[in-house]
Amino acid sequence: AAKYGTTYQTLAQINHIANPNIIGVGQKIILPGNGQSNAYTVQAGDTLSGIAAKFGKTWQALAQKNGIANPNVIYVGQTIQI
Repeated sequence: AAKYGTTYQTLAQINHIANPNIIGVGQKIILPGNGQSNAYTVQAGDTLSGIAAKFGKTWQALAQKNGIANPNVIYVGQTIQI
């Protein structure tokens, strides 16, 4: 957190880490950028195309970046890399 000018609480929140004292070797940590995370947590009613539009992206780009084979199947709580 200190290396990237943020707090451990922020990193824990945007990475959905319940216990910030426990992280795994090789675990990817999303960093905040420009006051926003480069990830989005899917909410009820979201669609991949809706999320893409919100961030000025295409659903195809998000599907490719996130390894989503069927863009019609995303689930609440899923983290989408923007």
